[in-house]
Amino acid sequence: MRRRLAAALLLAGLAGCAGEARAANYRALIIRSVEPLDYVLVEEFEVNDKKKLYRLAREGPLRKSEYQHLPKISFRDIYYFRIESDHLRVVSNSRAELTALPENFKKWPKGRPVETAAIVRGSRLEGKPVEGGPKLRGPLPEGWIVYLFSKRPGPEAVAFALAEAQGTEEAWAEFLERYPQSWQAQTARENLGGTYLERARAALERFEEALAEKKPGYAKLPEARRWLEELRALTVELEGAEATAGRVSELEAEIAARLQEARRLAENAEFDQARARLEPWAHFREELPALEEELTAIRLLAARHHVNEARRLLGANRFDEAERELAVAASYEPLPEIGAVREEIAARRVAYQQQQEIEQARGAAQGALDRGDLGGAFEALWPVALRFPSDQELQAEFVSLAQRYRVFLLGEVADVERLHTPIRGPADEEALLRVQGHLKRLAQVEAAAELEVWRDRLGQHLAAYYQQRAGEVSERQGEQGRALAFAYLQQARRYSLGPGEQEGLSGRRRELEHELTVRVAMNFRDLTPAASGEYLVAELSALMAAAIQNSGLPHVEIVEARRPEASPTLELVVELLQTNVVDESEEEPVTSEYSAGYRQVPNPEWRQARTSYDQGVAAYEQLRRRIEEKKRNDGDYKKKEREADEKALAAAGAALAEARAALDGVPAFIETEDVRSYEFRRRQRRRTATLRLSYRWVNARTGVREEQDILEERVTAESEEVSGVHPGDRQGHRNQPAGLPEAATLRGRALRGMQGKLGERVVAYLESFTGRDFERAQQQAAQGNREQAAEHYLRFLFNCHPEDPRRQQALDYLQREFHLTEL
Repeated sequence: MRRRLAAALLLAGLAGCAGEARAANYRALIIRSVEPLDYVLVEEFEVNDKKKLYRLAREGPLRKSEYQHLPKISFRDIYYFRIESDHLRVVSNSRAELTALPENFKKWPKGRPVETAAIVRGSRLEGKPVEGGPKLRGPLPEGWIVYLFSKRPGPEAVAFALAEAQGTEEAWAEFLERYPQSWQAQTARENLGGTYLERARAALERFEEALAEKKPGYAKLPEARRWLEELRALTVELEGAEATAGRVSELEAEIAARLQEARRLAENAEFDQARARLEPWAHFREELPALEEELTAIRLLAARHHVNEARRLLGANRFDEAERELAVAASYEPLPEIGAVREEIAARRVAYQQQQEIEQARGAAQGALDRGDLGGAFEALWPVALRFPSDQELQAEFVSLAQRYRVFLLGEVADVERLHTPIRGPADEEALLRVQGHLKRLAQVEAAAELEVWRDRLGQHLAAYYQQRAGEVSERQGEQGRALAFAYLQQARRYSLGPGEQEGLSGRRRELEHELTVRVAMNFRDLTPAASGEYLVAELSALMAAAIQNSGLPHVEIVEARRPEASPTLELVVELLQTNVVDESEEEPVTSEYSAGYRQVPNPEWRQARTSYDQGVAAYEQLRRRIEEKKRNDGDYKKKEREADEKALAAAGAALAEARAALDGVPAFIETEDVRSYEFRRRQRRRTATLRLSYRWVNARTGVREEQDILEERVTAESEEVSGVHPGDRQGHRNQPAGLPEAATLRGRALRGMQGKLGERVVAYLESFTGRDFERAQQQAAQGNREQAAEHYLRFLFNCHPEDPRRQQALDYLQREFHLTEL
């Protein structure tokens, strides 16, 4: 009787709950997309046939018992929820943010917990569209937003929910335009102001980032100001708005102050400081016209200031300083007047230097005149008079001086001829050279026939003297003085030589050049086994010939030793001793792994589940036998004890069933990859080309071997070769062929290397060979053997490189000791 009553009460309670559920008809605004906007308004909204959700305190797997004891949230307490990353993010009517789960989830596997995300994915919602149409029923799709209403919402409430879901400036502006008197207008304005504030903050942040990184982005500051003005027009107060507006005002004031201060500094000629004030903002110049204008103004002020400084320095004849000021001006701004001022500086500099030079020459000439030295005065003044013909005052002074000097020189020249001819030694030679030079220079400015007559007469005396010296040198030195004797004849030709003498001089020139020219005979031999390097010898010979011809030595020739008329000076003997290519390799085994497919192995989880099941069977059977034995043997088996034993047996049976379900849910065998070890081969391959030769220089005239050495060039190429790699190798190894260059290619590289080595040795030896005459000349000069020193200096000048720094020393000696200027 009591059981029937309890059942009736339970049925009545369930019916009452059902009635309450049916009475609550919730409407939902389901927003499926905000871009583009897609939504539907439904009634009779439920999730898993329920009008409640579970509140979730923590995420992670849940057992069914844990799930069913979660606290509930009624739809009447929910403002909206959204599906996000397989979770229900709930905002309550009090605007608290919670995480929830659908109620009434049924897909529970036996004995195993379920992830909360799986519960969300396995749930569904349903509702009937208010505007008609098929019933909406389906899963909870990612990204949907659901607003809940206890009664049907009007257009204003729907519009507010849509604007809130979109959260954009346009959505809130549209809502306020449609419903300016709405009770939610203030909230809408605050939300719209929030978007303005966020945009202002974002623009300010990007501006400060551009300022720190010195990149364009000034336009973000006016943008931030514009959004703040939009916010101010809404007349709402938002947290942080005042601080953002203050920072924007601070930055605007800073740039205005910098511009003002930079202009003040520039007007005080403190240009570097002015630029330094604007430098942190200079990268905004293209976006901020005021900044660009100020920078341009500073540049122009600085450029004009330095141009004016250049003009001031020019007036003081400080030309170098004026040039530097112009360079500084141009670095600020290339003003058009800079070129004109630079030309003026150049012209004034030339005129000033010319005047200084003239004044110095005048001073020297006047000093000579004060000493009674007309010749010294003429020598001081005539170079500047010839260079500056436009200076009328100078020319008048010089003409007057030249006339006086001509009278003096014509009076002196007869005495010089009488006293110093015939020429008997250096004193006579120097006297005639001095006067002859004066006559030559004076003839350039004074067209007097008697000057040319006396110049030619003295020239004949000098020519005769130098011919005499040539004969004396030939008589004393013989073959060892041919160069000096010829140099004397060259000097005689400068003053006076007849046609017959000229022809004889040309013949002696050819003979002397033939004697002094360094002729090199090259002898290249292949001494390798089986003469395997014949083509290398030929190529190396051609390369050495080119190296000698390109050495810059003016009188070094290559001749064939077999020709009788070759008469070589030196012989270069090169013998190729070795040319081979050797291959070497070093091999090592490498251990790796490969996959041989998959195989079945016992599952450790199944073995554990089987152990649990066997223990469950043993526990259940042991308890069942004990109860059976009690039933048979214990006559006083009390009811409470029997009920407790039956309850324990039922629990053991449930545990056994759970263990059986767990065992059935785990496979006994699992597939695992069959990984096996193996070895493959790795070889380091090396290919080496070797070129080895000996060379020696032989003085062909004396037969003396002067220099010899052995050179070797070795070129090595290495590569790794991998073979025997299994196609299924699990460590990324692959077969790799050796990529060594061909033997002929390596030989070519060795030949190029040998060319460089041997070429350097050959040219260095030839330079040292021609330089021996310079060393001999220095030795003879130190011992007082003037003629022998001059001979070797002349031979050195004939064969040395045109840019040899020792040339000037040789020329100075010949002019100082022998007055030789025609070489």
